[in-house]
Amino acid sequence: PWDEKQVLDLEKEAIGFYITGHPLDEYLEIMAKYANTDALAIKEDDVTDGSAVRIGGLVRSIKTIMTRTGDPMAFVDLEDIHGAVEITVFPNLYVRVQDILHVDSPIFVQGQVQKNEQSAKILADEMVRIDEAEENWAASLHIHMDTDGVSDATFRELQQILKKYPGPCRAYLHVKIPEKTETVIALPDDAKFKPGVDLTREVNALLGCNAVETVCAPVRAAANGNGNGNGKKRQFKRKQSA
Repeated sequence: PWDEKQVLDLEKEAIGFYITGHPLDEYLEIMAKYANTDALAIKEDDVTDGSAVRIGGLVRSIKTIMTRTGDPMAFVDLEDIHGAVEITVFPNLYVRVQDILHVDSPIFVQGQVQKNEQSAKILADEMVRIDEAEENWAASLHIHMDTDGVSDATFRELQQILKKYPGPCRAYLHVKIPEKTETVIALPDDAKFKPGVDLTREVNALLGCNAVETVCAPVRAAANGNGNGNGKKRQFKRKQSA
C-alpha cells in the first residue's frame, strides 16, 4: 500500500488537485495562528500592494538566477490549501535560507506584497520552517496550571525546565483555582524564554496537555527593504538573467 504522501502526490499528478486530504493538513493549526493571509486573498482585493504579510505553505518550485552583480537569488512558487503565490527571494535573504528551500518543504514566508493589474507576488523579508514559527514569531509565552495537585516541587521543576530555554519572550503564569479564580503572574523582565516544540513538550509533560500557549507577534515589514539590504523595493521578473 502507498503511504499518505504517495497517495496525495499521485492524486495531484493525475487530476491536478487533492481528493483524500492535503499535505498541509497537519500544519493547519499553526498556519491559522501565525499566518495573516493566504494565496487566494493575496490575489484578491483583500490584500493591497505594499501590505506586510505572513503566509505558510509548501515549496512547489524554485528557480534560481544570478543577478547582474553575480549574486544568487530565487523565485519560489509557494502553495497553500487555497492556491499558489510567487515569492521573490533577494540575495541577502537567499544566502541565509537556501538550506530550507527544497521542493515540498513546509515553510512560512514573511514579506511585502507587490501587485498590479496582472500579477501579485511577495517580496520576502524572512523565511522559516513551519515548525520553527513559534521560536521566531511568538511575542509572549503563557503557562497554564491548576492548583490541584501542584506542589512546590512542581514549581521548582518548571523553573528548571524554563531555564533551559532562554530567549526574547515575556512569560506569564496563569494559576487557576478550579471553579473559582485565575491569577495571571507576569514573570520578571530578566526571565524571558524561547518557545518551541521542546519547551512545549517538557512543560506539557509536567503540567498536563495544552499547558503552554503562545501569542503571535504582529507582522511587520522589514526595515531593510525585503531582504535586499538597501531599503528599496526592487522589481524582478522571472525572465531576468545575469
